[in-house]
Amino acid sequence: TQDILEWTQTSWLTEEDIVGFNLIQATGIDGQDYDILADSDANQFTGLGLNLNGKSYLDGNGRLGGMWQAVGAIESWFDGIVGMWASYDAGKNGAQSETLWI
Repeated sequence: TQDILEWTQTSWLTEEDIVGFNLIQATGIDGQDYDILADSDANQFTGLGLNLNGKSYLDGNGRLGGMWQAVGAIESWFDGIVGMWASYDAGKNGAQSETLWI
């Protein structure tokens, strides 16, 4: 299966502060839709921004911390990298790959 997270944002991906986030689509395993905005601040996806803790190059909330929805992962998580839905099921295996389309 393929998880899809589609959004727009007005800030550059390499900025710490994410501005102008607009969620278009968040579809997960088996086509289920997930509310990725309802989680805690550190896990919440608010667009891609520069990760400040050194665990990935970019992550899904920039300055807010964590490494969820990592792009350019530096540290492993379980047996892979922190994927899009990793924060929803802590027992889930890590993602083996991710693709960023711009």
